[in-house]
Amino acid sequence: MNRQIFLHVGFAKCGSTSLQAALSSATGVLYPTSGRHNGEHLSFALGIRGIDNWTSQFFDQSWVDTENARLMQEIHAGTGVAVMSSERLAASTQEEIERIADVLSRFDVRIIIVKRELESYIKSTWRHSVFFHDFAEGYEVFVERFKDFTFDEIEDRFRAIFPLHSFNLDAPNYGEEIGALLGTKLNIPIQNVGVPMALAELLQKTHALLGTEEFKKRFDAETKQSMLDVWNGTTERLIQALDADLF
Repeated sequence: MNRQIFLHVGFAKCGSTSLQAALSSATGVLYPTSGRHNGEHLSFALGIRGIDNWTSQFFDQSWVDTENARLMQEIHAGTGVAVMSSERLAASTQEEIERIADVLSRFDVRIIIVKRELESYIKSTWRHSVFFHDFAEGYEVFVERFKDFTFDEIEDRFRAIFPLHSFNLDAPNYGEEIGALLGTKLNIPIQNVGVPMALAELLQKTHALLGTEEFKKRFDAETKQSMLDVWNGTTERLIQALDADLF
């Protein structure tokens, strides 16, 4: 009987960071340390989908190959339920999903997909796009881009090859359901809660007013992060009081 592996493939903005943190500390679960970057099994995802231009600034094929070899060794040597995770895999083509099946042909692979209520997903994705990728269009335009989006197409693509377990992040017993599937208790923390809608709206409107070139000069990643820190109350800024008469 082939060893069972659960492969969590996303979606993005659906609690992946929190789930990965919980898996890292769960008892009776092998969540390999090899091939990981910021909690996800990045080397496996890059081995399946290739290295995009942005990621190539930080990782090369040699790193991918070396870490994937270590990853497979760790899984073979380990005990307990094995789980890998990378939300990058949610966008896999049919050919890439078949590649997953080929690479993991010695295992009994089960897919885990976490989704959420569609409106919450779109809002979270827009806020993320505005803050991290300088998306300049308003939320209404973004919603229009997503008018034909459903989770079903991607789920069906994976389900055609693998058994699939789908979970709703917004369900009150979400963590218990995944833990039951894996035979463990998951303590899922609240992490990476996202960018507040009001801050995203402020940045998007400022971007539209200044234009992209000027906006990028004034609002680099460090500046935006400092604004988010102040917004969340983790740091403070000195505000100079007006000491002149207004009238």
